[in-house]
Amino acid sequence: MRTKKRRPRINLKNARNKEKNLVKKGLYQVERQLHRPKNENKQSSNINFNYTKLITTLVIGIFIFLVIMWLLGAFHNVMLQTKSKNYNLFTNGLDLDKAGLAGLNFFKTQLKPMEILEVFAASVIIGGLLSQKFHFESQKVAHGQKGNARFTTVKELEDTYVKVPDHSQPGLDPKKPSFKGFGGFPIAHINRLGLTKKFPFITKHGYYFIDTSTVHNLIVGTSRSGKGETTILEQIDLVSRAEKQSSLVVNDPKGELYVASVNTLRKRGYDVYELNLDDPNKGIAFNPLQLIIRSWEQGDVEGAMQLVNSITYSLYFDKQAGQNKWVNDDAQSAVNGMIIALIEYCMNPKNFRDKKAHPEYITFVNIADLVNQLGQIDYTNPSDPYTQHNVLSEYFKHLEQGSIAKKEFGSTNFSGDKARGSIFSTVVQKLDIFTLPKNSRMTSMNTLEMKSIGFPKYLEFQLLDQRLYGELIKINFRDNHNKKLKTNEIRVSQKGFVENNFDVNLKTGSFVEIEAIVGHKRLKNTFKLKINPKVKKVEVSQVGKPEIKMENFKIHYSDKPIAVFMKIPDSDASNNLLATIFVNQLYTELSRQCRLVQGGNTIRRVQCIFDEFGSMIPLQNMDQIMTVSAGRNILFTLVIQSYAQLYSKYGKEDGQVIKENCQNKCLIMSTDSATNKEFSEACGNKTIETSNISKDQNGLAKNVSVSVDKVPLILPERLEHLAGGERLVLRPLTRMNKWGWAVVSHPIFNTGKTLMPFAHTFLTDDFNPKTNPDLVEKIDAHANINLKALEIDWSKWLTWTEQVTKQDEDGNAVVEEENLALQAYNQYRQSDANVQAAAKDAKEEQEMKKSLKEEENQIPPFITNWLTEHDGDISDGTKQAILNEATKLKDVPEGQKPSSIAFVNIIYKDKKLEDKNKEKNELTQEFSQSFNEYYQDK
Repeated sequence: MRTKKRRPRINLKNARNKEKNLVKKGLYQVERQLHRPKNENKQSSNINFNYTKLITTLVIGIFIFLVIMWLLGAFHNVMLQTKSKNYNLFTNGLDLDKAGLAGLNFFKTQLKPMEILEVFAASVIIGGLLSQKFHFESQKVAHGQKGNARFTTVKELEDTYVKVPDHSQPGLDPKKPSFKGFGGFPIAHINRLGLTKKFPFITKHGYYFIDTSTVHNLIVGTSRSGKGETTILEQIDLVSRAEKQSSLVVNDPKGELYVASVNTLRKRGYDVYELNLDDPNKGIAFNPLQLIIRSWEQGDVEGAMQLVNSITYSLYFDKQAGQNKWVNDDAQSAVNGMIIALIEYCMNPKNFRDKKAHPEYITFVNIADLVNQLGQIDYTNPSDPYTQHNVLSEYFKHLEQGSIAKKEFGSTNFSGDKARGSIFSTVVQKLDIFTLPKNSRMTSMNTLEMKSIGFPKYLEFQLLDQRLYGELIKINFRDNHNKKLKTNEIRVSQKGFVENNFDVNLKTGSFVEIEAIVGHKRLKNTFKLKINPKVKKVEVSQVGKPEIKMENFKIHYSDKPIAVFMKIPDSDASNNLLATIFVNQLYTELSRQCRLVQGGNTIRRVQCIFDEFGSMIPLQNMDQIMTVSAGRNILFTLVIQSYAQLYSKYGKEDGQVIKENCQNKCLIMSTDSATNKEFSEACGNKTIETSNISKDQNGLAKNVSVSVDKVPLILPERLEHLAGGERLVLRPLTRMNKWGWAVVSHPIFNTGKTLMPFAHTFLTDDFNPKTNPDLVEKIDAHANINLKALEIDWSKWLTWTEQVTKQDEDGNAVVEEENLALQAYNQYRQSDANVQAAAKDAKEEQEMKKSLKEEENQIPPFITNWLTEHDGDISDGTKQAILNEATKLKDVPEGQKPSSIAFVNIIYKDKKLEDKNKEKNELTQEFSQSFNEYYQDK
C-alpha cells in the first residue's frame, strides 16, 4: 500500500511576517526614492535656466497656435461657402469677413482633441526655435562658475536629521521617552502648525533637528551670547528624554546647569552627582588615587604605574617651565615614588595590628604629610658630622633592591642638597590643594565608580587556580527559568583577576554561570542574583557545590544612566586641577574598559558637555582623545569663546587637531575677527552677476554688459552681528542623509524659520536655572570624616639603623647600631610640639587681651581702674561678677542715673571679705563714691 507523501506544513505566522516585511521594505524603498536629493550639478544648471526664454517660448507658441487655429477655422468656413453646387467663385465671390469671424470661434473647430494637442505642441516647438533668435538683456550668466555655495534648505534638514519635539509633553510620565533612538546635538529648530481641541483649534508645535550620530561638537560663543540658553540646556534635555539615554559629564562653572537640571534628570531616571569644587563638602567625594588602588588590588602593577604617572603628569607638567623643567620632572618622579611607597605600606597586612590591608589610608593628604614631615628633617651621623642626611631620601635608599618606589624616587636621591630643596618645594607647592581641610575630606573617600558612567553592568572575581591564569573562560547569563541569554568569553589576567562588562537585562532570580576547562574537565560555578534597583545592590548566593576555586565575586548592576556636573568656581581657580584630574582619569578608565569588550566602545553612550572649555586647565593628550574617542562612543561638546582662546590653551598645532575633529562647528557669536573670517571662508563662495552700463550724452542706456564675480556666502561682518537665536553650523562630514543617499554638506544658517529659541521661553518647567541651590545641594557624608583617624604614624617607616662610632669609658672606639633617623624625627616632633604649644599659648593670650579690650570698650573706665587698684583685696569670682554687671550699664536709658546697689551686694558677698566688715564698708563706700562721681561728671 502506497503511503501518501505528506505536504510540508506551512507556518502561516512566518508567512504573514514575511509578507509584512516585504511590504515594509517595498514602502521604505518607495519613500526612500521620494527623498532622493537633487543632483548638485543639475541644480547648478537649473540656476542657469533662462526663465525669460521659457516665457517667450510659451508666448510665441500660444500666438502661433491661435493664428493656426484661426486660419484653420477661417479656411473651414471658406470651404463651407464653396461647397454649394451652384457656387461660382467669379459670380458669388467669398465672404472673407464672415470667414474671419467664424475662425475666431474656436469652440466650433472641426479638429479632434488629439489634433488640437498636436497643433499646440508644434506651435510651442516653433516658438522655441524662434525664441533662439532673441537676445535678452536679462539673460542669466551666473551659474556657479566661481562658486555655488548655498545654505541647507528645510527639506534637506528633514531628510538628513532626526526631527523630535522640542520639549516633553506636559502630563506624561517623565520616565517614558519622548522619541526613539538616541538624543543628540540640536542642529536647527522649526515650528509647525497643528490642530488642537481648544479654540482657536490651531496650535504651534516646535521641533528640533538633531544629530544623533557619534560626532564631536564645537560651540563658539563669547560671554553672554546665549550658549547655555540656545544650545547647552537643550542638548541636556534632548539627551535625557531619548529612548536610549546617554550618560552626561558636564563642566558647570557657575553651577547653574546642575541647579536647573538635577530634579528633572532624577525624574527621568538618572543618578545625578555634583563634583563641587566651590564647596567640596556639598558634592561627591573623589579620591584621585582610587583607580590606582583598584589596579594594585587586581595585581595589575603596570597599569597602576601608568595611572600614577598620568596623575603626577597632570600635577607637575608645565609647558612654560623652560630651563627648570628638570625640577618638575624630578618632582613628578619623587611623588611617583611616594605614592607607590604608601600603597606598598598600606596594602601590606603585616604593617597593621589587625593584620588587614588598609587602602583607606592611601590619600594625597598623606602624601603631602609625608613630604612635609620627613622631607624637612635632616640629621648627621656623629661618625661623619659634616654629611647631612635627609630622612625621606634615606627611607627610599633603605628600601629593598627592585622596589618600584625606590626606582621612581631614585633621581631625587642623586640630587644635591640645594637641588633637593627645590624639588621638595615644588612637590609641596602642587600638593597644597590637597591639604585644605575641605579638599582633604573630599579626596579621602570615593563616591562614584568611574567605569559605571559608561559600563553600568559588570562583574569581577579572583580565580585561585593558577592553571586558569591567562586562559579563556565563559560567563553564561541565564534568566530565572534557566534559559541562556548570552555568553561572554573572556581571558583571565596573569594574576587570576577577571573583570567583565556585560549588556544583559537581568532581574531577581537570574543566574550567572562561570564555566572553565581545567585539564579535560569542564567545571562551573553558578550564582543566583537578587537585584534591588532602589539601593543599587545585588545579593549573590552560590548554587550547588563550587567546582572552581575563586573568591571576591562581585556584581554591579544598574539600568540608570549617570550625570556628573563639575562645579568649578570662576572666582577661585585653585581647585581647577582636581576637575582636570577627574576628566583625565574618567577618559583613561573608560578607554581601558573599552579594550575589554567586543566592539571596543562603551555600553552606554557618554556625552561630555564642557561649558567654558577654554577656561579649563588643559586636558592631557586632548588632541589624541578627540581623534579616537568618537569610535569609543565617548562624545565631546566643547564650548569656547573663540579659536584664539583654544589656541592659547593647547597651542596652534594641538588646537587645530581638536578643532578639525569636531564634526559640527557652531558659531553663536564671536567678537574675534579671525574666528568670524574662518567661519565665513569655510562656508565658501557664491557666483553673482555684475552689470556695467554705458550711456550716451543724453543719459540714456546705450549698452549693458554683464559679468560674473564671487562673493562669500556670508560675510564676516554679518557674523559679527548675529541676532539672538541665530547660529551658523558647519558640518563638513555629513555626507549621507538618513535615507542612505549621498548629499553635499552645505552649511546651516539658523535664522528666520529655523531660529533657535531660548530655553527660558519654553523649558523652565523642566529646566529652571533660578532654582534655589540650597534645595538641591546638601552636605555629603565625607564632610564629617575624621582626618585624624586616617593619619599615618611615620615613625613606623623609620626602621633602619646605622653604625655610630663612640668612645667607651676607657677611651676605646666602640661601634653601635642606632636609629638616627627615628631620633631626628622624634626631636622634630618634640620641637614641633613645643612650637605648637607656644603658638597656642600666644594665641590664647592674644584672644584674652582682645576680649578684655572689647569688655573695656563697654565698661566704664573707673570700674576697671578700681578693679586694678584692689586686685588683691577681692576674689577673681567677684571681679568677674562686677565686670558682668558693668556690661549691663550700657542698657541704662540716656539721662537716667544707674544704681550702684547691685555692685555693693556683689562686694558684700565676696568670700575674702566674709569676716571683714570694716573692709567691706570701706570698699563699698569707696566704690559708691567713685560710681557717683563718674556719673555725676557724665
